[in-house]
Amino acid sequence: MSEQQKKQRKLNVSGIKSVFASVVSCLTAAWSSVTGLGAQLMYSPSLSWMFGFRTEKANIIGLRCAAFASLAAIVVFLRVGSLSSHLLFLGFLLFVGLTLGALIGAGFTVKTENLNTRRIFQVAGVGLMIWTAAQATRISLLNPSMALAQWNGIGQILGIGIVVGALTQISRLLSGTLLLPALYFLSGFAVHQSVGIALTVVFLASLLPNLSYSRQVLPEPTYLSPSILGALVGGIGGSLIVLRLTNQAILIAFALTAMFLCGRELTRIYFDSLPSPQAEPDDNPS
Repeated sequence: MSEQQKKQRKLNVSGIKSVFASVVSCLTAAWSSVTGLGAQLMYSPSLSWMFGFRTEKANIIGLRCAAFASLAAIVVFLRVGSLSSHLLFLGFLLFVGLTLGALIGAGFTVKTENLNTRRIFQVAGVGLMIWTAAQATRISLLNPSMALAQWNGIGQILGIGIVVGALTQISRLLSGTLLLPALYFLSGFAVHQSVGIALTVVFLASLLPNLSYSRQVLPEPTYLSPSILGALVGGIGGSLIVLRLTNQAILIAFALTAMFLCGRELTRIYFDSLPSPQAEPDDNPS
């Protein structure tokens, strides 16, 4: 190849971006399997930041990845016995309760322009995560569980879902922020079981938006396929990792991640509070 041909040769930018998308998808999916939070909460903003994707396009790919990542993790949890058909059923009931709660709370949702109330709720979310992390540090061989109640019957799980769904909708906290603490502290499930049930909810919650988005806008295939591949690998890898982590490590990882997400929302609220720039008057109107 001549020197002139080498200069004319162009980089495969799409290929490089696809590799980055796959790697980031794998990492966020793995972290999702560890914390029980939806992968789209971290992956969709990454797509907008790295590639400049529009919000809608980033959400489409993020939700697809969340569905595949959570499904891969659920399969692993079922294979090793951390999840059972009964727990999957409870996850379905929880999803139904969360949906009902969101519908109930929709009429009381904090309005976008009510910045002070939004800020209070996000600060409360940070406080809850600090409390969760503090409780995790108290876990020991003599005190293996910090559960406050054992509300894990069918009606109780449905009720917890309704309350958590309504509170999440009203407060505008990101989905999943209240779910894992509720499963562990109020229902008394083991941490690994709580993560598995939370991922079951993530999978179910991502199905309908995926179907809706697929009918409206076709996702970019150049980045969608590598992202899904990364999500599958990350979901499997993360679920294998979480099975080797202690209860303390999982709860602290969840608390720190949710705290970061609440902090991100606080940053958005701050920028929303800044006055919009005034247009300079036209001295020579036409």
